[in-house]
Amino acid sequence: MSVAVLDDIEETVGALFNPPEEVSDVDHTMTYLACQFFGLVGGHNFYAGKPLYGIVNLLSLSFSFVSFIAGVALTTEVGPLLVMAGIANGARQWISWQIDKYRIATGTFEDGEGKQVRQFARIPKEKVSDKDHKLAYFCNLFFGELGGHAFYAERSGKGIAMFVVMSLCGYGIPWSMMDQYSIVTGSFKDGEGKTICPPYMQSK
Repeated sequence: MSVAVLDDIEETVGALFNPPEEVSDVDHTMTYLACQFFGLVGGHNFYAGKPLYGIVNLLSLSFSFVSFIAGVALTTEVGPLLVMAGIANGARQWISWQIDKYRIATGTFEDGEGKQVRQFARIPKEKVSDKDHKLAYFCNLFFGELGGHAFYAERSGKGIAMFVVMSLCGYGIPWSMMDQYSIVTGSFKDGEGKTICPPYMQSK
């Protein structure tokens, strides 16, 4: 069997088990911003061409709000049940929102056509940090106000500054949000000046 035939077989098998990823033309950065500021009402789903998901988000949040307000207003035994239902559904909505933000950050969020919404930029391998992008994201999500992601990226000076600012002034949240934007869009740098980005952004 010739080498050319073997190459054709390898290419065919590879296409079956590793199909090429279809990348959406929906802007990744705008999708993240829509999710960050309007995610609880489905803003990112509407923007990405998924209106049904957006409507479900909107109705779900409305149900939580109405249930909570009605439960507080009612003096019967049904009141506490409505309050609990509103809080529980609100918590579920918040978790769903965070999951979508994570999927946008990692490039696995899909548009209305089932294509992945991703950044188009590619970064040379030698300029990519060895720090894990997902871990950096979670450090920012849970400890960002205290500089957790900065410490992870070996940027101790920035981490200490964020910790002090949050401790003394309580202004760490806007700073953390700006850094989350950089992490999600694959432009956050580590202590060596290398980019912490999702694997798909690394040029081959």
